Amino acid sequence: MPPPEDHEGLKQELSTLAKDAGKFLQTRGELLAIEAQEASLVYQKRAKSYLLLTTFITTAYLLIILSLTGFLGYFLSQHGDGPFFSWMGAALILALIHFFFAIICFLKARQSPQEPLFEYTRREWTKDQSWIKQDIAKKS
Repeated sequence: MPPPEDHEGLKQELSTLAKDAGKFLQTRGELLAIEAQEASLVYQKRAKSYLLLTTFITTAYLLIILSLTGFLGYFLSQHGDGPFFSWMGAALILALIHFFFAIICFLKARQSPQEPLFEYTRREWTKDQSWIKQDIAKKS
């Protein structure tokens, strides 16, 4: 049986370790919270892009298609016969044009942020891992 003073020393070491681990986790949690706020801003900008995308697609569809369909349909009817040489062909042409612009907006909204998210947390984890590996190598 170990002497009582050794037992008290072990308790003290474990208590200190638990306190230090708590401080370490609290610090890492604060860093993660800061980077989560930064990530939130990035995704808020992305959400705004999607909202603008939806607004522009809807507005373009309603205004341009409605106003130009009649004009283009009249123009097509003057240059040919058949179902697509009317308002139907005009609506199809205008819809394809707006679909092209919608794809461009979608691709822009999908772009990844230029700076990686959680870069400081990843850097700290990398430092911690290398420190642990060095500490283990020293003890071996």
